[in-house]
Amino acid sequence: MSTANETILVAGEKAEAEHALIRSRIEAARRAWRNRSTGRPAGQPPPARITVTLDVGDGNFLTLRSNQNNWGAPGVPLQKLDANEWEIQFELEAPIEFKLTLNDETWEEGPNQVIEPGGSIRHSPKFPAAGRHQASA
Repeated sequence: MSTANETILVAGEKAEAEHALIRSRIEAARRAWRNRSTGRPAGQPPPARITVTLDVGDGNFLTLRSNQNNWGAPGVPLQKLDANEWEIQFELEAPIEFKLTLNDETWEEGPNQVIEPGGSIRHSPKFPAAGRHQASA
């Protein structure tokens, strides 16, 4: 009788192992599908995103400079979403420090900001008033 019970236990363990394997394959397929739809390799974080709320005035623009390129010019332009909102998205492999510049000339005041891979930051920088261009009429 114990042989029959052992056979049942072994069969039950085998079925449980097969179910676990199937569950892991389903989860892997789900991850692959999610990554396929974003175009990112499995395990890669989503793009880092910086959203800025600031009225820079007509004719002005924002750029990002970071320690990733030794703070060099030209900065990377942010996309203007509306009159007071700007955004930039980019892939990161490691955290970076950054600052924004107004018209790629005037640096924002205050300490450097830090963003992590896959991170999202809402930022409201302050600039000296002298850095803004006046729009021509």
